[in-house]
Amino acid sequence: MRIKQKKISTKRIALIILVLAVALLSAAALTFAYLDNRQSATSTDKPDSVVKPDYISDSDATVEQIEAGSAIKQNSIDDNVSGTGNSAESVDGTITSANQSENAIVIRAVFPVVKSSGTCSLSMNGPDGKKFSDKVEIQALPSSTTCKGFNVPLSSLSQGVWAIAITFNASGTTGDATTEVEIK
Repeated sequence: MRIKQKKISTKRIALIILVLAVALLSAAALTFAYLDNRQSATSTDKPDSVVKPDYISDSDATVEQIEAGSAIKQNSIDDNVSGTGNSAESVDGTITSANQSENAIVIRAVFPVVKSSGTCSLSMNGPDGKKFSDKVEIQALPSSTTCKGFNVPLSSLSQGVWAIAITFNASGTTGDATTEVEIK
């Protein structure tokens, strides 16, 4: 048994190729016109001082919102250049723990600012003018910063009441936290 195959004429193939070529050229021309229109609308419809980035569509932000954002950004840059802003920020810390364990005083503190690098300095003043000091790095938390912790050996301290002061220093931000603890 023989199967009849339909032969496609060369005229029909040429017509299909022609239709596909016209469709591709039309799509390319429309894409170019759309992109060219977006570019000219971005540069001519907005004031000279505000240039809306290509990734922001017309429905994302108004000209007023863009101008306000630009002004805030410029103020922040001006503050950093002139040395004003948050460069001399001071915060009050909290000593969250000053507990005596079997062989150490465990001291922890937190400061209400997020910083990723800096130090905490511990200064302890005890009875008869005795002193102890130490320094540790800080650790950033989601909404605050903590000292990595002080474990002061009891062998370095004597019995009595000790004044504890922790000084925080990180990127122009300083802070203090104080308390007292009785060593038994």
